[in-house]
Amino acid sequence: RYSNYSTSGGSTSWKAGLRWSLNDQITLRGTYARAVRAPNITELFQAPTQTFATISDPCDEDNINAGDAGTNRVANCTAAFAAISVPLPFNDTSSEATQGVFGGNPNLNPETAATYTIGIVLTPSFIDGLTFAVDYYNIALSNAIQAFSAQTIVNKCYDLPQPNDFCALLTRSTTGVNPGRINGFTQTTLNVALYTTSGWDISLRYNIDPANFGIERDIGRFGLSVVANKLDDLTFTEIAGATPDPDLGEPNAPEWQVNLDLTWIFGDFTVNYGFNYFSKTERFSAVRRAKADYVDPQYWYYSARATHDLQARWKVNDIAVIYGGVNNFTDQQPEIQDYNYPVSPRGREYYVGVTARF
Repeated sequence: RYSNYSTSGGSTSWKAGLRWSLNDQITLRGTYARAVRAPNITELFQAPTQTFATISDPCDEDNINAGDAGTNRVANCTAAFAAISVPLPFNDTSSEATQGVFGGNPNLNPETAATYTIGIVLTPSFIDGLTFAVDYYNIALSNAIQAFSAQTIVNKCYDLPQPNDFCALLTRSTTGVNPGRINGFTQTTLNVALYTTSGWDISLRYNIDPANFGIERDIGRFGLSVVANKLDDLTFTEIAGATPDPDLGEPNAPEWQVNLDLTWIFGDFTVNYGFNYFSKTERFSAVRRAKADYVDPQYWYYSARATHDLQARWKVNDIAVIYGGVNNFTDQQPEIQDYNYPVSPRGREYYVGVTARF
């Protein structure tokens, strides 16, 4: 497919796939593709609007050597303040919010992604009703379009190698009561360098008929479904030449995610048990965890999510269905200092309902 955009010119995308059934029980499959996403109207042309943000200045004397900044922050802050003839050390004595502008970026280019997958599907004849599949995926997204908060723009300006696109989005005062203070910023969308991810998708479906096991009495039918993901890599690189930022194991990027459903169908009754899980994630980075006195080790990680849900349904007739259930029946709670991670603050939740069709 060839596309031509008035703002960014032409681009191509394509896909090639192979599916090979070795026999009735084993199928191999794979794809290789180049995908393209052009920036949308909002990302390109959103009208500039006034905004405000409270910014913690990375060049402040209290921050210039702090956190995970590495060696770039000190050198970049020194150069930036020399350019405006303001001496270091610098202390931001103002507590007022900084005025900025939020808007689109008409100079955006399309995102491009190179992806490949390879997998196998098994339907063994000696286990009737079973399907098992494993697929490996690898995705590299270039020129990814992303909007950044004011704080992120400021941090990246001084923590990434120079020159970079972030420093052009902020200004500092050269005169006044607090010379050197950030007095303006522009929040806009940018084409960042690279997003990479890889991992494994695993699925198992098993429809169980007790008659196949010699049970003559009707006790209903059972269904088992398991869908899992094993994340091997999730890395974000803002600007070409910057140090890659591995996100694997951070909140919302757990190594393992699993959804399990077990269903029993008996006549007009259906009972379903659902289990949702993802593995523990980092509350603090490895740099901060290395500081023995930073926080009690029991708070280094967010706990795993493990919620259990139950639902029962009764088909009264061809018109009405009555259902009810309980979500998170073990009442897992959010982590300390976080109101909705790894679960929502609602805790255990009951519900009942009726659906009718006339």
